Amino acid sequence: MRWIESPIIVRYSDTDQMGVVHNSIYACYFEQGRIDLCDQAGLPYHDLEKEGYFLMVAEMTLRYKAPVRYGEPISVRTAISKLNRRFMEFQYELIQRETGEIRTTGLSKHIVTLGTSKTISLPEPYYQKFLGLT
Repeated sequence: MRWIESPIIVRYSDTDQMGVVHNSIYACYFEQGRIDLCDQAGLPYHDLEKEGYFLMVAEMTLRYKAPVRYGEPISVRTAISKLNRRFMEFQYELIQRETGEIRTTGLSKHIVTLGTSKTISLPEPYYQKFLGLT
């Protein structure tokens, strides 16, 4: 697997009353990792969507190892762990940049659609670009 790293700015609004990143925000961090990965593959997410292709989230899991707090320098590391023409699986690691400590891990599974829940196949050129990142 080839990992790409995306710096994340933890905003005050990302945190809950206890001062840690709220659980709903992790999906946003993972999404940023996917967007950056698509950019590195030469397939900007907005271009995929403009052409009608969507990577619909079918499943997402995460495991908290340690809290993330406002102001901490973190990055999300993202990799494609499984790929075929109709399905993609991404793995994530949320790391503290100064120490390298893994704070959260995650996994998301996506189906390729044309804006509906009907699964389709990625065109061959797109598939090959994603394949180059596995």
